[in-house]
Amino acid sequence: MDANESFVKHQRLYKGHVTPWKDVYRKRCRERLKKSRDTFLGRYRPSLATASDPSNDLVNSLMLEEWQTLHMEQAELPTLPNTSEELNFEKIGNENIDEVISVFEEIRAELIREERLILAEYEAGMNFDQASLSSTLDSVQTPQVICPLCQRNALSIDRGVIYCQCGARIDTEQDCVTLPYIQQNLHEGTCLHSQGCQHIPTFAVISQMGVDTLVMTCQACDFMYIVV
Repeated sequence: MDANESFVKHQRLYKGHVTPWKDVYRKRCRERLKKSRDTFLGRYRPSLATASDPSNDLVNSLMLEEWQTLHMEQAELPTLPNTSEELNFEKIGNENIDEVISVFEEIRAELIREERLILAEYEAGMNFDQASLSSTLDSVQTPQVICPLCQRNALSIDRGVIYCQCGARIDTEQDCVTLPYIQQNLHEGTCLHSQGCQHIPTFAVISQMGVDTLVMTCQACDFMYIVV
């Protein structure tokens, strides 16, 4: 092949409205990225919160491999060293360098942008799953305390205010009050009463000066115990 034929071939490769190898290279890189995504996420799952960007490593690696494959099919394309992302432009004229760089960086930017979006969605999903798990664990670890007034529904508490579906509302004005604390006091009060009386105690809410108090009483033995 003489110099003129070589020049024309290079012109066909790098000039024109659409670069012939550009779409082929982009398509192959996208396909590789899609196939590698599961492995990529599994590999970097423990380090997604770090400052490094693992998507750059994946994109650089697969672009290098796909470029080498494409170069074997189209020898006129510049070679790419195995240990670097920089192109070797010795085989093409200076007038074509800018276009090759532009194409290569354009595809690279597209792939990294796409992979970062996938990473963001994946991290959002992980955060949602973690929040759901934490909520589930909290609900399991929080004891269920049956309302002593209706003896049917479970109590709930929010900022020191105790609620029940039966309509009971006890404002203790103490943010430190918790369901385990109420459960413990109910148990202690019941044990104290049972030591000297076999009757069943009753419960009532007493309001004084805007503060509600849940008390356990027994008319048979005049027992009274402040639950909360």
